[in-house]
Amino acid sequence: MAYSEALVNGLKQEMDSINRKMALLNEGQVLLSVLETQYFSANGQLGEDLERAKLLQAAFSAVVPSIILVEAAEVPVVKIRPKRSILVITAGMLAFLMSVLAILLFHVYRNTDWSLVFKEK
Repeated sequence: MAYSEALVNGLKQEMDSINRKMALLNEGQVLLSVLETQYFSANGQLGEDLERAKLLQAAFSAVVPSIILVEAAEVPVVKIRPKRSILVITAGMLAFLMSVLAILLFHVYRNTDWSLVFKEK
């Protein structure tokens, strides 16, 4: 009987120890997932950077230069390209005008019998 009680107490303590270890594992699982995502992202970026470095090294060591610096770049003082809103409004107006033109053409030629038109030629 004493042996059974000692066995039960030992198993309970082992179960408590396993539950504590599982709680620690669950707490660290989120951090591990975040670190794993960062690792794979950094590893992919490193691969791309190494490939770009190889290309630049090959271009630099070539006999015929593939990178020719014509003029040093300067930071522009005034932005001269058109604003996105102007481009969007212009594209919308152009699409509207084209759709109105298409509707007018359909309206004008809706009663035309095209089989007669093409047979005459």
